[in-house]
Amino acid sequence: MKEGLRQEAITDNTLRNFVSSLLQDLRRGERFPHELAVAAIAVALEGRATDFADEFLHDLSRLELAEMSACIRVARECWKDRMQVTHTRSKSFRLAAGDGSLSSLAGGSAISLRTDVGQSEQRFTYGAA
Repeated sequence: MKEGLRQEAITDNTLRNFVSSLLQDLRRGERFPHELAVAAIAVALEGRATDFADEFLHDLSRLELAEMSACIRVARECWKDRMQVTHTRSKSFRLAAGDGSLSSLAGGSAISLRTDVGQSEQRFTYGAA
């Protein structure tokens, strides 16, 4: 699943529709029959930097349903790990000017680069540090 997401063979919208179809089988007082599939999706989305991944993990981790207790626990762990990674993996760098010397950028501040850990390709965001 992670490879399908990485190659964009599986999209966030595809997952949203898939999970919606699974939830049609949710019945009060009965174990949710698709817990393993939903838990696998949570694990696959843990390192994915999209709004859907944030929404899915956050919303699932906040549920309190006995019928889905296993996949909710998995989502809570994924959400917790995701929050720890995004809050502890930022680094700042000073970039060299064309002559090889360190220069100050944006009025003396360094450019801050952050990688989204868990992705095979790294994405960078920048802003004044």
